[in-house]
Amino acid sequence: MREQLPFNAGIDSEPEPDIAVVTGNIRDYVEHHPTTALLIVEISDATLQFDRTKKAELYARSGIVEYWIVNLKARQLEVRREPQNGKYAKTETLTEKQNVATLAMPKKKIKVADLLP
Repeated sequence: MREQLPFNAGIDSEPEPDIAVVTGNIRDYVEHHPTTALLIVEISDATLQFDRTKKAELYARSGIVEYWIVNLKARQLEVRREPQNGKYAKTETLTEKQNVATLAMPKKKIKVADLLP
């Protein structure tokens, strides 16, 4: 898991997602940044619109299979999956009373409330 570290999204773009779950270990990224991730999470308050549009497009174009936005104002989790042509085909909004599981670990449930302050 990488926190606020660069992610190589391709053509001159290296966003720093709040959380990126990548394969391998820290030594794998000494000389270069990861180009893929199992999950990217952005914690959003003031940047919500940017995270929903520009960042979502960037991550979808990079083939990130799962992108989550923790919406602090609405106390919700926005889950985006299935990147296709620079967009996510599936988007789901979960409330703090619901649970979520990553595609990488579908049997491991996480309470949305546990992702919120």
